[in-house]
Amino acid sequence: MKNKLISLLLALLMLFVLSACEAPENNSSAAESQAESTPMKYQSYDFTVWDENGNTVHLSDFIGKPIVINFWATWCGYCKQEMPDFQKASEEFPDVVFLMVNATDGETETVEKASAYIKENNYTFTVVYDKFYDAINAYSVRAFPTTYLIDREGYIVAATSGMLDYESLKKGIEMIR
Repeated sequence: MKNKLISLLLALLMLFVLSACEAPENNSSAAESQAESTPMKYQSYDFTVWDENGNTVHLSDFIGKPIVINFWATWCGYCKQEMPDFQKASEEFPDVVFLMVNATDGETETVEKASAYIKENNYTFTVVYDKFYDAINAYSVRAFPTTYLIDREGYIVAATSGMLDYESLKKGIEMIR
């Protein structure tokens, strides 16, 4: 009896999983065009990070302005390659907050190492240090670089993992301005 019950439960579970994987039918072209023209927005997650001097910084400190959050590390080659484009964009769009969140584990990546890299390259955007991975966990970052674009109201408008070039970054910024 117990085996039959388990088999029945497994069969019901499989039916549930399979039905969840099917694409819903939608014959409305108006709904399709509406979905294409209106990006989905998700509320951003607040987090606590630190500036170079050890002061706490929260994402919520910047709500009211468009925000570009970039998760990076000095050991990440793609992160280093895209930094000049972020610098250029930060100069071109002074109304946008560029929050460059360093994955500071205290061993491979330290505040001192990351700060030295920023100074050597004369980057002027805001750099913060995620010492306890509060931001990285809040945004489920699994690869570097990862970038989130947040509008003035605090909604995530777009996100991407991987290196961004200047033109792609610029298009993303236009979405949140």
